[in-house]
Amino acid sequence: MGMKRRAGARNGAQNLKAERDGRSVAEARMESIITELREAVASRDDFLSIAAHELRTPLGTLNLQVKALARALDLPSPKAQEAELRTRIAMVTRQLARLERLVGELLDVSRIRKGKLVLDREPVDMLVVVRDVVERYADEIARSGASLIIDAEDAEDHVIGQWDASCIDQIVTNLLTNALRYGGRSPVRISVRRQGETARLMVKDEGIGIAPDQKARVFAQFGRVAASTHKGGLGLGLWIVKKIVEAHGGSIDVVSDLGAGATFTVEMPVTPPT
Repeated sequence: MGMKRRAGARNGAQNLKAERDGRSVAEARMESIITELREAVASRDDFLSIAAHELRTPLGTLNLQVKALARALDLPSPKAQEAELRTRIAMVTRQLARLERLVGELLDVSRIRKGKLVLDREPVDMLVVVRDVVERYADEIARSGASLIIDAEDAEDHVIGQWDASCIDQIVTNLLTNALRYGGRSPVRISVRRQGETARLMVKDEGIGIAPDQKARVFAQFGRVAASTHKGGLGLGLWIVKKIVEAHGGSIDVVSDLGAGATFTVEMPVTPPT
């Protein structure tokens, strides 16, 4: 009888310990979930603040330019009117393009998060896309003070793959604007190569670079290359690039060090992965 009581006591103690251990694990898990939720809410609030600022800036500029356009109509000389109107219209066009990019990024995030990123694959020449993007951003490149070099093995050796043309344009655009934003007027080099069944796109700048402890943030949603310095943008461009590249079965990486510039490398199969 005594042995049964002792065995029962041992079993009771073991059950109590197991219950306490289970409760401790559950509490630790709950604390972890609460911490993650708090971080998510903080990230959301930071993003909303940044988005509001980024959208307000071009809207404010547009408001000022429209008022300047109205004043230009009162200039006495038709020639002076034309010159002033051309200047103001050019500034309005740039701000509208900036707004379009910001709204486009927000729409891209929505599609990606909902799993609605659909690729319309067709033969796309990556080198042609690079040249088109560079031509489209010629004014912005000039204003940045950076020189730009397109490095291809041969002008006729184009890199063609089965990709979504608009997505390839977006990849090149985001990497180029990122290099201009953080390049600090340094030269920007864009390289296009094909190695076997893989296309490789490299965008290199010699700007502020990325600290080792910041590299993990580069491709994160709402991440920024330089958290301590406001360089504009929503912090979504590189995250969107990563998602688009992965949707094509490819990968993206960055090699950088603080003060030594950054090289972003995109590798994608030229044919859809099976």
